[in-house]
Amino acid sequence: MKNFFELIANYDISTLLKAGIFEIHRKIWRELIKGSYSQNYEDLIIDKYFGKKIGSYVEIGAYHPTRLSNTYLFYKKGWRGTVIEPNPEVRNKFTEIRSGDKFLSIGVADKNNYLKYYKFLIPALNTFSKKNINKNHKIIGVENVEIKNVKDVINKYYDYLSIDTEGFDKLILKNWPWKICKPKIICVEGETKSILTKIGYRVFAKTKDNTIFVFEK
Repeated sequence: MKNFFELIANYDISTLLKAGIFEIHRKIWRELIKGSYSQNYEDLIIDKYFGKKIGSYVEIGAYHPTRLSNTYLFYKKGWRGTVIEPNPEVRNKFTEIRSGDKFLSIGVADKNNYLKYYKFLIPALNTFSKKNINKNHKIIGVENVEIKNVKDVINKYYDYLSIDTEGFDKLILKNWPWKICKPKIICVEGETKSILTKIGYRVFAKTKDNTIFVFEK
């Protein structure tokens, strides 16, 4: 309820109405009718590629266990994996709704450290990257959050990797342990084509916000 009143105080009514209409459309049309939980149907595109396979995933920047999730559809189909989300406020939601997954409440980068984590009224905008802060939205808090070197976190193979870190995507892939884990599919928000094509990935599909790569070598 507190967040509701803060949203009213910080956004005009037309913006809130548009957001409310989008949320209703997303919930009814995308989730209930189309069966997609991703932002732009990325999960359906990837599901078509994998078919009936039951595999594993790692999602870095998971945000929420179901809403705008690139992996929840696969969880429902029997896949299991690791979800990584630095926002400490969603730990209980993940452990309750997706108890079969391993949940890590940390950030991922190129070294072990603590970084300032900027939090917004709209949690999807939360970021470690100061240059990625959206000036049109209000910061409601800053916390020091633990960061782990991606090479210390990824110690086994996953079929599918989803990355949405609001500014750290390229840094993570540059330091990724490719000899240990070269996923069949990568869904990533940032501009990472130059990194991934060099090691054998090709663009499989593009949506409004993400690019989906498949490994072919």
